[in-house]
Amino acid sequence: MEGPCKAHSETDCTPRAEYVDPVHWYGHNGSGAAITGGAFVPNGVWPSEYDNSYLYARFVQGSIHRIKLVGGGCRSCLPPTSNYADTEFATWPRIVDMKFGPYENTQALYYTNRETNEVRRIAYVGGANRSPVAVAESSTDS
Repeated sequence: MEGPCKAHSETDCTPRAEYVDPVHWYGHNGSGAAITGGAFVPNGVWPSEYDNSYLYARFVQGSIHRIKLVGGGCRSCLPPTSNYADTEFATWPRIVDMKFGPYENTQALYYTNRETNEVRRIAYVGGANRSPVAVAESSTDS
């Protein structure tokens, strides 16, 4: 099973008594995939739209996705739809684990990368409506 459907199908989705549907699922679009890390965003650490969100890493696709409960999922639709909005949050290949931890006077998301053997950090550094920073270059060749 992949989500509520049989593997590689978006139409063979008859509920089976021996299985419990996952909380969230997503289509694979013909490519392999594995969720390899996940972390709940602590409420109040990032802007309020991230409260009650969960971040997960897609190892093969090289991305971090954010899901948040929005309701309105449809188990009987073909293909079935989840109760969670799923948006791409960031891209970075081969993430194997994620966790929030201390950073300055708040918390940041730390993740490990199998390809580069690094621990990296994503931190919220302030409002999106910041003043622009001018960058100018000149050349004496012209």
